[in-house]
Amino acid sequence: MNERPKHVVIASAAAIFGVFFAAVVTAMTLIDGADGLATSMSFCLLSLVLFLGIFGSLNKNGQWSWRFTIFMAVLCAAVPIMAYIYGAMDLVFMVILVLLASVVIIFMATGDAEDWVETDRL
Repeated sequence: MNERPKHVVIASAAAIFGVFFAAVVTAMTLIDGADGLATSMSFCLLSLVLFLGIFGSLNKNGQWSWRFTIFMAVLCAAVPIMAYIYGAMDLVFMVILVLLASVVIIFMATGDAEDWVETDRL
């Protein structure tokens, strides 16, 4: 199997969209200059790095196993939730980032995505 399954392509697209959206949220947080700027920026940049790592792992010769990719996607959902609970992120931004992480989880939880990541990716 040479080509990536459609589920992996959709998860990869959601991950790169998460990268871009987290970068926009980071820039908006910096421009806003609210209280706790360092904390808000830290949560946004952590989301950005996690999404970027998932995007990189879903390419050919990716570095992570299938289970670790799912774990990182769960972390991508947990970080914005924790940021919202802490008060460092707006509700709308949190919902969008959690939805993008959920799309990655849903589409990576399929059997063909697991087979491709574990065996056919190399």
